[in-house]
Amino acid sequence: MRRGAAFLLASIGFVVPAGARTEEPGPTERQVAELVSELVSELDSEPPESEDRVRLHDRLVRAVEEALRRGRGVPGGEEDGAARRDARRAAVLGLYRLALDQQTEPEWRAEWRERLTEATAWAREEPDMFGAAAMLGYVASTAWMDATEIGRAADLLDSLLADPRLAEERLQTRLLERRASAARQLGETARALELLERARRSAPRGEPGLVPYLLAEEFHALVNLGLTDRAARVLDLQEERIARAEEEAGEEAGEEDELARAVLAVNRVRLAYARARHAKVIRETERLLGGSGVGSKLTRQRARLAFYRALSLTDRALATGEGRPAAASALEALLESGDLDDLALNRRHVLQRRAALALAEGDLEEAEEFLRRGDRDVESEDEDLTLQDVRHDSLRSQVRRQREIAAEVTTRDAPECARLLARFDTFLRAWERSPIDEAGVGFLHFPYRREVVGECLEAAEWLADDEPTAAFELLMKVQAMGTLARRHAIAAPDLETVRRRLLPEGVGLLAFVPGPFGSHLFAVDREHVEHVRLPPEAELAAAHGAMRRHLVAPPEGTDGRSDVRAFVEASSRLARRLFPPSIAARLGEWRSVYVAGIDLLGPVAVEALAVPGLGELGTARAVSRLPSVPVGVWLAARAEATAGRDAGEERGEGRRDGDEERGERTTTLFVATEWDAARWPDPERLPLTDADVELLRGGVPESRWSVRLGDEATLDGVAGAAGRDRLVIVAHGEQDPTRVRPAGLLLADGFLGADEVERRFAGGAAPALVVLAACEGDRGPLRRGDDGVQQQSGAWFSRGALSVATSDRALDYHATVRLVGRMIAEMEEGRSAAEALRRARAALKSDPRFDHPFFYANLHLVGLLGDR
Repeated sequence: MRRGAAFLLASIGFVVPAGARTEEPGPTERQVAELVSELVSELDSEPPESEDRVRLHDRLVRAVEEALRRGRGVPGGEEDGAARRDARRAAVLGLYRLALDQQTEPEWRAEWRERLTEATAWAREEPDMFGAAAMLGYVASTAWMDATEIGRAADLLDSLLADPRLAEERLQTRLLERRASAARQLGETARALELLERARRSAPRGEPGLVPYLLAEEFHALVNLGLTDRAARVLDLQEERIARAEEEAGEEAGEEDELARAVLAVNRVRLAYARARHAKVIRETERLLGGSGVGSKLTRQRARLAFYRALSLTDRALATGEGRPAAASALEALLESGDLDDLALNRRHVLQRRAALALAEGDLEEAEEFLRRGDRDVESEDEDLTLQDVRHDSLRSQVRRQREIAAEVTTRDAPECARLLARFDTFLRAWERSPIDEAGVGFLHFPYRREVVGECLEAAEWLADDEPTAAFELLMKVQAMGTLARRHAIAAPDLETVRRRLLPEGVGLLAFVPGPFGSHLFAVDREHVEHVRLPPEAELAAAHGAMRRHLVAPPEGTDGRSDVRAFVEASSRLARRLFPPSIAARLGEWRSVYVAGIDLLGPVAVEALAVPGLGELGTARAVSRLPSVPVGVWLAARAEATAGRDAGEERGEGRRDGDEERGERTTTLFVATEWDAARWPDPERLPLTDADVELLRGGVPESRWSVRLGDEATLDGVAGAAGRDRLVIVAHGEQDPTRVRPAGLLLADGFLGADEVERRFAGGAAPALVVLAACEGDRGPLRRGDDGVQQQSGAWFSRGALSVATSDRALDYHATVRLVGRMIAEMEEGRSAAEALRRARAALKSDPRFDHPFFYANLHLVGLLGDR
């Protein structure tokens, strides 16, 4: 008997006395009930290897079938009712015994799943049979999941977990684990994580092997949520437990420890794959599959390694166009080996990747054949939809599109597009219902989601006769699934609302969706919505890496001019990929621009991009980034409410250039030169001078100016800035790895992180504009998508700020003092925050001491273009 069965048998402790009766049964039902009880008793006493046991087992199967048949009828009278009830109890007893023996046999479960579910319901009617109900429900749910009837499994488990008789925590553990597995397969990953944590808390101490298993499941849920840092910590915890167990076992350590090590190795490979580190995946799997890696007896683990190797080869081939034959061979070898996991979804995943390769090669017949095989692998009438279903439809849509292009067909397959969008909408609603983890993660974190979103955008455009408005509004629905939007119940706006609140005349919006096999960009203003397809994100990321190298540190040596030229070349290469001619022309028409979604490529210095015909975007145009378009509309609505203006007066841009000053703006400056040196020993003291303070003041009169320097720059002092219009903090930025949102600033008496911001401004009175002049003050673990909530900017937005000037890279102290001071001075002249920062960049760039982009391009604005 395997560990799961042993655990359930021990924890349930259910016994049905042979021949138990309430009333005298009818003769036929009596014979059936007595036969089942007798066979169960004989089976329990027979040795496992006995030939008689096999014959007893077959007789019990037939007897249980008869008991089920007898128990289904509607009782005709009191005596007949007692007889039927007795037959039902006998069926439950027999199925309970068979389940303990056969729960690990997929064929048995598949054949008996209806009967198991029926017997579960019968057992729940009896006050002394709830243990049997839990056991049968567990096995029945597994059977339904094997048949990909995930919704039926989830409903059955939910009804069991809701039963008040499940007070015994040991009963909960396995049912919670099964329900978490169902949630994961339904795409409800956050829900799965919540259930696994409950299961781990309820796990009995007498089952030492159960907690590592639950940790492994928790790891998979974290990876699916995109919380790879927390997933890595779970793996570290697993490794500690394995090492402790090996130390306790000593020379007795054997196959179980070898298996634990193999599972850990596979999970580390999966983590690398989730982080898109394909070269590492390929290297590690080849090593582990070699002579010194995972042993040949561990066929399941070796199959999983081969699975991730094939996927990495394929993803790299699809992104770069190189190595397609090797990727196809790896996938086909996996399909032919028969070693894939029992779950059809894994096999379907491989078939989808193989179809994508065939599609990339232009072989539409082969692509369709692999998709048809995927259809056959999942024969289900269940209505619950997973991301696998949506991806399957998206690939089928790509095949149809290629056929239409080849045949020069201008009409689209409307029913197919509508079906894809309907399924995708269901998947969005499932994500919206799932809990938000404290760490948060944008909906678009996973590459597969970005791939599917790209296909859905194009399908929406086809259905609207190549009108991109519907596709743009679908993108806003996706962006409303980001963590910051969901925390504040921010709904997806329509195009008219976006234009009214964010896009006055002369202001445009760029919304990016990088994807693994093709990226997308929307350019929106008051008159137009344009949608263009961009290269895959791997190509964009490679171009970004070449540019980023010039921004992480100041130039070395005396040849600064050649370093600037190299940066301009790298910046121009990325800009040409991101801004095709039609988009560059739009940028030439706008005076200000919002950018949303660029974080999907990582920390791109979009302001430093050299746009053809325009120059560096951040010195040619006022630029602000948005965590998402819905969040931008939410901020603009709040700005209008705060200012007390008519909804159409400012429309989210803030003060226009040349506007008269509206009231007295108050500013608070913090320069932190003191901190806890015992905890943070590395940062050097900021070389603050009176001249620096004067520069930072930017000409603000003393009557509207408050300054706290050195040991006066405290956490309580920051909270005292509530109600002020502007807050400027010059400090060292640090990372606290113990925090989910690690970015923060060192003040005189503590660490100002996102948690402190939200706690100290709980009333929502944070200044409208916050300037964080600190190295990496807004940096943190990469949360692709609507990730402002992860770092400082999201915390300030949550507490009332409208715009935050910050950085996710290193800053130069002297350059930053001049940049911030000039920005404040420009705002004193009545300019918006974005326009003031643009002018400050241009002024600093004209100074020969600071004309390298490291000095002027690393501070950016997030939020509204203006603070009002």
